[in-house]
Amino acid sequence: MHLILGLLISTLGVNSEETVKQSPGETKKVVLTVNYGDGVEKQFTAINWKPGMTVLDVLEVARKHPRGIRFKYRGSGKRAFLTQIDDVENEGKGNNWIFHVNRKLGEESFAVTHVKAGDVILWEFGKYK
Repeated sequence: MHLILGLLISTLGVNSEETVKQSPGETKKVVLTVNYGDGVEKQFTAINWKPGMTVLDVLEVARKHPRGIRFKYRGSGKRAFLTQIDDVENEGKGNNWIFHVNRKLGEESFAVTHVKAGDVILWEFGKYK
């Protein structure tokens, strides 16, 4: 799976800092990939970045896309916890939704984790490692 993710990131033009290359003057973007853990991924490569944007904000933009995602979560702020993307729900002791920003595991709630222009966000359904 890491090989596939590495290939995916290399095809996005991600540099050694794990962010998407941005040309001066172009609208700043972030990339969102949703990996369902069963060989299927959805990728949003043109999400416009805004100052103060969080991972939750990125999900909300993806939800509004014509071929977007649906998601559910409970709580808010530092206590927000994602429970489902599309028809794939957390299993508790099994597989669950886990996010990374630039290959770094999220360390706090997705609702308060800020993203920068060029960041690559990955939501992956699997076991916490």
